[in-house]
Amino acid sequence: MPVKFSSSTAFQQKVDNYFRQFCTDIPPTDKKADSPTFCGMILYLGFTSREEFGIYEQQGRFAETARKARLQIEAEYEKRLHLSSPTGAVFALRSMGWGGEQPYGSVSINQPLLQIEVKSTGILPANSEGEVGL
Repeated sequence: MPVKFSSSTAFQQKVDNYFRQFCTDIPPTDKKADSPTFCGMILYLGFTSREEFGIYEQQGRFAETARKARLQIEAEYEKRLHLSSPTGAVFALRSMGWGGEQPYGSVSINQPLLQIEVKSTGILPANSEGEVGL
C-alpha cells in the first residue's frame, strides 16, 4: 500500500480539515443530513476502502491520528443516540464494534436459559384478606 501522506502532521491536518467542514454550534437534529461519517472521512482522506484506512489505524506513524479520527466519528454518532430517531446512529455504532453485550432482559442464543419449576406445597393462597389468620 503506498503512503498517502508525507508526514503524520499532514495526515492530522487533512483529518482536521474534514471535521472543520461540519463545525457548528447548532446541536444535531433528526433532519440534519450533513454530518461527518466514517466512510465520508475515509473518502475525503483519499482511501479507497475501510480496510485500507484500517491498516493506517493498526500500525505506523499514522496510527494514533487514525484511531483518534475514528473516535471523533463515533462521538458524532453517539450524540445522535439522544435524538428522537437514533436508529441510524445505533446501526452505525454497531457496525463499528459497539453493542457486544446484550441489554438486560434480552435473551441471546449464547445465554443459558433459566428453567423454573413450580412445586406445590399443598397450602393454597388466600382468596381475600378475610381468609388470612394471624
